[in-house]
Amino acid sequence: MKKQYNMNKFYRFWFRIVPPLTKWLYRLDAEGVDKQPKSGPFVVCANHLSNLDPILVGCNLYTQLIFMAKKELMKVPVIGWFCRRFEVIPVNRGSGEITSIYASLHALKEGKVIALFPQGTRCPGRDPNDTKLYNGVGMMIYRANVPVLPVSIYVKNYTVKLFRKTYVTYGDLIYPEELGFTNGCSEEYANASRLIFDKILELDQLGRARAERNKP
Repeated sequence: MKKQYNMNKFYRFWFRIVPPLTKWLYRLDAEGVDKQPKSGPFVVCANHLSNLDPILVGCNLYTQLIFMAKKELMKVPVIGWFCRRFEVIPVNRGSGEITSIYASLHALKEGKVIALFPQGTRCPGRDPNDTKLYNGVGMMIYRANVPVLPVSIYVKNYTVKLFRKTYVTYGDLIYPEELGFTNGCSEEYANASRLIFDKILELDQLGRARAERNKP
């Protein structure tokens, strides 16, 4: 196994168990893994198909990913315990609360890696081209001034299932200076989020092409 960077002990323990199992159960085909930085801070952005996406994206990256999740999960027995040890950042949906944003920015300042889904929610069975996009990613990159690692998850019918081959594609880093920021306004956040997601869509096409080539 390759060297693991910036993982707490709990994450490191599960990293030795979960990725091999995931790669077998979901027949994971990963491309571009070598494009990941060896250390943070940076932000990982991917399309969102299922609750398994954090694992599908993270099991090929040799650094700990910190995800956001609705705060209600923190109160669920066992799940909340795991979330806290994985350093999940709770989000109070629909309240306008910005505590989670500040927590993410603080983690990035500490050199950690944040993972975000620009669609804001799971979109199973839907082509990512036809889904809504939120501007939070653009705002995060502007304020933290860190690069983005775009990632695509492609699977037949955009529905993740056991033993259905899953294609994960990692792209080249996108740097803040490539996103057209000047004064950090909402329009710039929207444009930056769109540029990042457009790259994810390009990677999605690469995953689709690999799936076509692998058809029997």
